Amino acid sequence: MTPYNPPADTGRLTIHADRDILVVDKPSDLLSVPGRTSDKQDCLERRARSRWPGARIVHRLDMETSGVMLLARNSDSSQKYPTPNSPRSADPSAGWGPW
Repeated sequence: MTPYNPPADTGRLTIHADRDILVVDKPSDLLSVPGRTSDKQDCLERRARSRWPGARIVHRLDMETSGVMLLARNSDSSQKYPTPNSPRSADPSAGWGPW
């Protein structure tokens, strides 16, 4: 198994931030959420929470995938966006999202 080697934290994740949401740029080779082992704790969620306490992941991207991610900054905004296992989530067989 290849050791986890996340990219350096440059502090430049933020694309947009307001009182409800964060839009961030996830680099490739960074976990979206912490892994199960102690060597996989550096992740986008923890980096975001170090700057915005309480930020919550709304969706995930695979470690190898780079892209834009949405995080909620409070419980009200997190309830507005469906999570992968919520009843409001998109049906994967129907394509990209319910919209």
